[in-house]
Amino acid sequence: RDMGAAISELQGWIVAAKNGQVGDLWVDTSGNGALGPDDNAQLATDFNAADGLCARYVGTRTEQSPWFVIPLWQAVPAGNGFISCTHPPNGTIRLEGRNDDGTVILVQYASAY
Repeated sequence: RDMGAAISELQGWIVAAKNGQVGDLWVDTSGNGALGPDDNAQLATDFNAADGLCARYVGTRTEQSPWFVIPLWQAVPAGNGFISCTHPPNGTIRLEGRNDDGTVILVQYASAY
């Protein structure tokens, strides 16, 4: 359920990054619950870098893995016990969740195209 909500949110981040809509479409990239001028300023730059949007997004998440003492969300390739968020420069975001033994639970994509 958490990944489904995240995919929708990340899709909005991609749209904002691609369209450069700093003033029209606000994205709370800081995760502080408030919108400000710095929130959208880095979206396009982050999107142009491999895993840039993912790194910013996982920085707003505070959940812990139910299996290990690690963050649930990570901007690294898939691994045991967490949700991985990755993307190539200007590319589709891939979320992959795995349980403690590495079994893939769910894979979802937010398209950049």
